[in-house]
Amino acid sequence: MPDQHLAVRRYARIAPLLIAFLALFAAFSLRNLEPLTFPTIFAEDGSWFEKIARDGPFAASLTVRPGFPVLGLTLLQSAAILAIDVFFSGDIFYLPAAYFVVSNAFLAGLALFMFCVLRRFLSAAASLGAVIATVLMPVGLDGNEIFGRILNLVFLFPPLTFLLLVDMSRSRRSWAALLPITAVLLVCLMTLPVALLVVVSWLALALTLQILPRKAITPTTSWMADRPYGWRLIGIVIVCVAIAAVLLPPDVLTDSGGAKAPIAFSAMIEFALARTVLYPFVAAFYDRLSDATTVALTALYAAVCIFALVRQIRLGGLSDKALLLVFAAMCLGCQVVALVIFRPGLTSLFDHYRSTFPDRYFYGANITSVLVLAIALDSLAASRARMLFGGAAALLVACGVIAHAKTIIELSRPATTWRDQGDIVQTTCAFARGALPTNPGANAAPVAIPIYPPAWSIVVSRDRYELFLRRHCAAT
Repeated sequence: MPDQHLAVRRYARIAPLLIAFLALFAAFSLRNLEPLTFPTIFAEDGSWFEKIARDGPFAASLTVRPGFPVLGLTLLQSAAILAIDVFFSGDIFYLPAAYFVVSNAFLAGLALFMFCVLRRFLSAAASLGAVIATVLMPVGLDGNEIFGRILNLVFLFPPLTFLLLVDMSRSRRSWAALLPITAVLLVCLMTLPVALLVVVSWLALALTLQILPRKAITPTTSWMADRPYGWRLIGIVIVCVAIAAVLLPPDVLTDSGGAKAPIAFSAMIEFALARTVLYPFVAAFYDRLSDATTVALTALYAAVCIFALVRQIRLGGLSDKALLLVFAAMCLGCQVVALVIFRPGLTSLFDHYRSTFPDRYFYGANITSVLVLAIALDSLAASRARMLFGGAAALLVACGVIAHAKTIIELSRPATTWRDQGDIVQTTCAFARGALPTNPGANAAPVAIPIYPPAWSIVVSRDRYELFLRRHCAAT
């Protein structure tokens, strides 16, 4: 009988999480169904395939991209490749669908983890609001390059790093709980260098808390509740940083990625503030902004956060919410600084508030911006200020969602599509018939099949190629 009650209690805990995960998976899936309805393989989702399939995700992560490793992405792609190998005998026709499932499962898991972490510190309304804003965040014309794809999930690893560190810090955790969190944290450090800046910020905050007199910290604070546990965490995180430092290439902090373009200093305010920090709240009227209004709105955003922090410290000292707000603001600052220093060439793509392209670079920073304001507003406690600013923020986000509804829930007709080149069957079968340049070499040599964008290709083994031809090109 006791065992039966225990099983019921476990089910009662797991069932709501599973339902929430499936609901979030469905919501993210509806944002872009094209990988299912018109299967195509896009950019690095295809060009990295051969190395990942041949060398495995870890070895491939160190070589597929110059500048810095992308372990998180190669692990996700490896999961998709494993799925088609197990269920479809390695048939690459199912690769877009496998990417679709893995991508949206990652996004759903991130959103669910966000709610679980925030709910330990914030109200249900603030936690749920942050998740809804994440799910429905406008991304302009880039939805088909983010949702259901793998490569642009890279920009979500900084907010994931933030959530992992918050979860580690919230109370005394067992080694069994810390080990998986630490493993994922190390993956984040090996995926995008901005995560390293976030971790260094956490270390600075954690060391400060260890040095401060205990009476300066609110007794009810669960953030690294006791000194021995705090030093243990700091040691674990330093080991993660050391491992990453050994594996990261020396030019990791100077790599400019795909943003090697002239710097347009005239667009720097729009780039660094409007698009990176304010966008979730001004999406409905972004094209009506100017540099002056951007600076004014950023000052208002900062003023609300500072007011919330001061009020929280005055009422509760260095409480959980106060520390969470400080760390979230530091995380957002890291992402803004990283974009300005390492991707300044993106400014050349901005056109005086007429366009938000390339949106994929800003999705992660926009999520962090929402988190900062959600924490700040919840820190105001039950007050008129919270009602006023919270209601205004929710209204602004809702207006942005409504204004961009067509590019948020795109279903099978995304704003950016590649139907002129054909889906994976049309492209591969045309390639096999010689309508596209063939791959020279011996019969056993790998085959480079064209994908999108033009001049990109996915290299597959001869066995995979011939399997595809037998199954999908016989009738053509």
